[in-house]
Amino acid sequence: MKETLRSFGRLDIMFNNAGIGNPPVSVLDMPPKEYHRTVAVNQHGVFYGIKEAGNAMKEKGGVIINTASVYGFFADRRHFPYHASKGAVVMMTKAAALELARYNIRVVAVAPGLVDTEIVAPWKQRPDLWRTVEKAQMRGRVAKPEEVAKAVAFLASDDASFVNGSVLFVDDGAASFKR
Repeated sequence: MKETLRSFGRLDIMFNNAGIGNPPVSVLDMPPKEYHRTVAVNQHGVFYGIKEAGNAMKEKGGVIINTASVYGFFADRRHFPYHASKGAVVMMTKAAALELARYNIRVVAVAPGLVDTEIVAPWKQRPDLWRTVEKAQMRGRVAKPEEVAKAVAFLASDDASFVNGSVLFVDDGAASFKR
């Protein structure tokens, strides 16, 4: 943050795009260390980003974009800390939007579904599992990172100037149906 402000004199856009998964373990067997590790990155990292960016933007406004997840809205087995942390990001987005609006700072989030990133890379090593994952999507494929990036670019733009406190699903309808 300091380097950005020193180099450019201001901060207009902050993209809080931190996220890690957790090993698939029942909440009853979840090591507290693993829970805290996931929450530290996915939730606490977003808090620090909102706090620092908000302070940097107080005088001139801006937009803070957080990465939530469809898994902040619905549950799956054996991913308790991921769901808890991404659900927190949803509410942090809304609460920060309410508080920071007086500074002309918008706070929004994207909620991707499955995206072909390092989090799902182990699944791709099992072709049978990967085909099952793809078939479970509304149009039979997972998102490319660029598709999420385009939604983020929209939220950062003036075209989204009246979007605030909202979460944009970038999930090909995953939150709208169950297979």
